[in-house]
Amino acid sequence: MLRKTKSTLPTPAGINIITVGLSPCWDITCRAPGLNWSCHQKLTSQTSQPAGKALNVSRALAHREIPSTAAGLWGRADYPQMRQNLKSLAPLLNLCMTTAPGSTRQNITLIDTSRCREMHLRAPALLLNRKSLRQLHNQLTKIITPNCFCVFSGSIPHNENFPHVIELIESCRDLGARLVIDSSGPALHKIVALGGIYLIKPNLEELNELLGRSIPDKPAALAGAARSFTSQVQTILISRGPKGALVVTKNSAWRARCPLAANSAVPTAISTVGCGDHLLAGFLRGKYLNLSLKKSLESALQSATAHAWGLNNRHDFQQINQKIKIELNAIK
Repeated sequence: MLRKTKSTLPTPAGINIITVGLSPCWDITCRAPGLNWSCHQKLTSQTSQPAGKALNVSRALAHREIPSTAAGLWGRADYPQMRQNLKSLAPLLNLCMTTAPGSTRQNITLIDTSRCREMHLRAPALLLNRKSLRQLHNQLTKIITPNCFCVFSGSIPHNENFPHVIELIESCRDLGARLVIDSSGPALHKIVALGGIYLIKPNLEELNELLGRSIPDKPAALAGAARSFTSQVQTILISRGPKGALVVTKNSAWRARCPLAANSAVPTAISTVGCGDHLLAGFLRGKYLNLSLKKSLESALQSATAHAWGLNNRHDFQQINQKIKIELNAIK
């Protein structure tokens, strides 16, 4: 739980962070030791929370005392339940959802706690259609302001609705929003081709997919490859999993890692689910507070590591900063 419901940090004039989820879900997480096929196992815990990558970013920002507006789609049938579930995060998380007929899908994560392994079961996203996109478009044009961060995070179906998604993204860009894209597949490739993107956050697999070739997992090689996108994207934030993260712009690149990651004495990762969302939220926190590229990357990896170690619900961000030290190096 958050220790505070109101940010004590200064609010930069005219800056807002808006997260937009086109494929929202309920995340149902079940934990038990020794899960196997055909077994009957008593769960040690089960949780259900409103999610989707965009809403996860807003929730992670709230954990770092940064306010945001959570926009996007949500099912009308379970909207009151979602609103009640997120009530404790107000006013740091401001809901501005567009409701669509039906219920929001349910995704299930099974975690075998004794073997440190996970299984992810994903239901299809059914809320996105021409009508719901048009309603969302109208909603976003009312809240977009120049220089705000507009974060499109999560799956973007590459189907008959995709041209209308492109129109939505271009409209936000033309209204002056700084576009942040965290997606994958053909949709990401075509959105990057639009140009005028502030930030993308690929992992190694997604970066290779964008490039159309495999790049060695070496900081200099990754930075050099990422720079091929800097005519279309201002900032590339690359997730490297347990090896840390990179941030690359046209003129600079930084590598970040947690030196303790190779030490067996460090806390065991409770779950890697959502680490990428916390990485992005930590970076946006840095830019919201007008921190340098280097300091924003440090904030990003601290947030992701804290989430992996299960510290976010038990420590405030000042304790996290003291507990998790990040090593930063410029990439030549």
